[in-house]
Amino acid sequence: MTTMTTNDTIDCLNDLIEVSKDGEYGFRTSAEHARDPQLKALFTKRSDDCAQAARELAQHVVQL
Repeated sequence: MTTMTTNDTIDCLNDLIEVSKDGEYGFRTSAEHARDPQLKALFTKRSDDCAQAARELAQHVVQL
């Protein structure tokens, strides 16, 4: 059985932060190009969700 070290955990969290930031950017870009107001709102909400996730993951990195 392999045990994750703190550095492994931090690396994993940093990867997840990057994915969350990519999602934030992608959804924000989609919202900017959406013509339908409901679709624009959905993409904006998802972008905000990704940004929040990145902030929460970053807090865990700081704690470690």
